Amino acid sequence: MRRATGKRLIAGVVAVVVIVAVALIVKKVIADHSSKRSDPVPDEDAYGAYYDDSENKAITRAVNNGTNLITVYYVRTENLRNVSVSSRNDSYGTYDVYEDEEGTEYLFLYNANLLCGMRKSSVGSQTRENAIDESQAIAIAEEWIRSKKRNGNDYVFDTCVYEESGGYYDIMFYLPIEGYKSDEIVRLWIDLQGNINAYSDFNQNRYGMVSVTPEKLAEAQKKLMDLLETKYADSGKEVEVNSTYVSKNDAGETVLVMMVVIKEPDEGIMYGELFEQPIE
Repeated sequence: MRRATGKRLIAGVVAVVVIVAVALIVKKVIADHSSKRSDPVPDEDAYGAYYDDSENKAITRAVNNGTNLITVYYVRTENLRNVSVSSRNDSYGTYDVYEDEEGTEYLFLYNANLLCGMRKSSVGSQTRENAIDESQAIAIAEEWIRSKKRNGNDYVFDTCVYEESGGYYDIMFYLPIEGYKSDEIVRLWIDLQGNINAYSDFNQNRYGMVSVTPEKLAEAQKKLMDLLETKYADSGKEVEVNSTYVSKNDAGETVLVMMVVIKEPDEGIMYGELFEQPIE
């Protein structure tokens, strides 16, 4: 009887040890991924990365890597704005980064289930064998846009730049609003063998409810041009409008943004400035 009791006790201890060991393994896996996290940002309004340990942050997620449904682990949050997410009208500009076992990162809109990007540990390729050309890279990007986005046919090709040092094509498409470019941009990085190793779609679905008219856009553009004329007319500086696009500011207003390149003729210094005008 004592021997039977002893065996039961030993079996119970072994079971507990196994359960604890499994729990420790799970914790270690999460800890290994979390060890790559950034320290909390001292100023929460700062641009940068930090580890969000709030209770509503999901530690793991399931994501489709193109072949299988896999588990990914939270590693950090990236704030791409100079204003904290709590001080803005929406979460766009702040993204939760998750990582799989191979080191591929998946970026979700802050505290949401909207996948806004992916990047593998190596974006480009230095192998020139069977290298694709620019037109082939653009065709691959177009096919991805059309197949992955329900409104893919509405996107307009913008630019394609070949980064020779990295061995990849950097390709961008934008979603027009009343014929104007917007910053709802899909950007893809395609290596020389035609693999999409990274993409960003940071503002997807942000302008679904935005409604503007050509007249209001023209009025906003005129106000911006008048502002430039007033500010730089007698400055002696060379002013060139680089691009104009529809966006939203931190207060949630739909705005027309003008990116301007300023050149100091005497010093040969060039810099950029952004101006915005609410579309009312």
